[in-house]
Amino acid sequence: MSSTEGSILTMRIIKLLGIAGIAVLAASYVAARAQKREQERRTRLNEDIERERWESEGGASHSGPATQSAVTAH
Repeated sequence: MSSTEGSILTMRIIKLLGIAGIAVLAASYVAARAQKREQERRTRLNEDIERERWESEGGASHSGPATQSAVTAH
C-alpha cells in the first residue's frame, strides 16, 4: 500500500467516524426530546389527577367553585 492509498484510507476512516459521531449526537438529541415530552405528559397527568381529587373532595376548582352550594352561598 502506498502512502497515497494509506492517506485516502485514513481520510475515509475519519469521515466515517465523523458521520457516526453526528448520528450518535442526533439520536441522543431525539431521545432526550422524547424523554422530556414524556416527563411533561406525566406531569400534566399527575396535575390533572390531583385537580380531580381536590375537586371531588369539595375543594375549590381553579376555574370556579367546586359545588353548586358554593355558588349560591354568599
